Amino acid sequence: MSGYRIALVVDHFLPRVGGIELQVADLARQLAAAGHRPEVITATPGDGSLCSGTADPGPCAIPIHRLRGSRLPGFEVAAGPTPFRELRSVLSRDQFDVVHCHTSVVSPLAYSAARVCRKLNIPSVLTAHSLLGVYQPLFRALHPMLPWTTWPTRLTAVSGVAADVLRRLSGGRDVDVLANGIDLVEWSTERAERNAASEVRVVSVMRLNIKKRAHALLDAAAEVVQGLPRSRTARFTLIGDGPCRNRLLRHSRRLGIADQVEFLGTQPRTVIRDVLGRSDIFALPTRNEAFGIAVLEARCAGLPIVAMAGCGVADLVENGNQGFLAASDTDFAACLARLIVDDDLRRAMAARSREGVETFAWQQVVERHLDVYTEAIAQCRSAALTSKIRVPKTASSALPH
Repeated sequence: MSGYRIALVVDHFLPRVGGIELQVADLARQLAAAGHRPEVITATPGDGSLCSGTADPGPCAIPIHRLRGSRLPGFEVAAGPTPFRELRSVLSRDQFDVVHCHTSVVSPLAYSAARVCRKLNIPSVLTAHSLLGVYQPLFRALHPMLPWTTWPTRLTAVSGVAADVLRRLSGGRDVDVLANGIDLVEWSTERAERNAASEVRVVSVMRLNIKKRAHALLDAAAEVVQGLPRSRTARFTLIGDGPCRNRLLRHSRRLGIADQVEFLGTQPRTVIRDVLGRSDIFALPTRNEAFGIAVLEARCAGLPIVAMAGCGVADLVENGNQGFLAASDTDFAACLARLIVDDDLRRAMAARSREGVETFAWQQVVERHLDVYTEAIAQCRSAALTSKIRVPKTASSALPH
């Protein structure tokens, strides 16, 4: 068979639902559709393989190696020796052309995969899906035991801001941007013209945990609702679930906006797309957002965005063009209020929201991934020739001549 054999190593994966889980699953499907042979390695328990999305998924199903062993309570990541022994066994046995390690903050499996690749001389790529700047003291403390900055793995991140942080953490090493991808057809929706005097609908899609700061959205909603003119109403919809759900329900009642806020919980993509199509504004209050795939989905649906400045959303939204990037929580509420009451501004930003999303179409994103994989393989072969270390045959033969 032609194409690369690629291991996608990720600590959290389906059936657990989150941004990194869905992106890695989509990346695997897209790589398979492009003629490559991806396999997923994870510590998340589950059954079966990943459907490649083809009409005949049987022979094209994407294997998932679900490593056995204990998991760290609270973080649900691999713990103890068993999963790491199995990881090394899979990587040493299956002769992958390249190993792509997808990391968040707590990602022992993905970091261990990069370490194993260094020892086995397997080309590897590491992608940071989180902003790691606030964790710099932790990474420095762990570096004597896990000197990841010295490994030959190719460093990448999902946005320019995330790449800058990783560049500083790694002592100035080169860091490429490997953006998340999106199916433009799946997320583009026809939007019916809504009456200017109707209720303005604000939607947000996020995991309901402390990091995402859904409480800040509720605080802003309360401030906005209190200041709206009598002729205008607003309704806020939160899609997603997580450990803070009950606390957020109580918070909405304390703020007196329970009637203006609905919590829909976790929903399939078809439902999310339909809700985006019926909404007027997308809001995301997260400060520590490395990319913001939900923002990209909202842009494909033609929604103006209100998000926070200084994070990865800056790769997706130009302040004042497709929406606003707020400098503070007070500014966030003010930007929301401005879009809710100003119909002309809201429509103008909505009209511009879809412009340029083609940059993140899966075809372009996969091509960029393959470029980085090829460069990582060439870099590994070059280092092996210099040090007279043998590169696995599959990696060497996969290079273009």
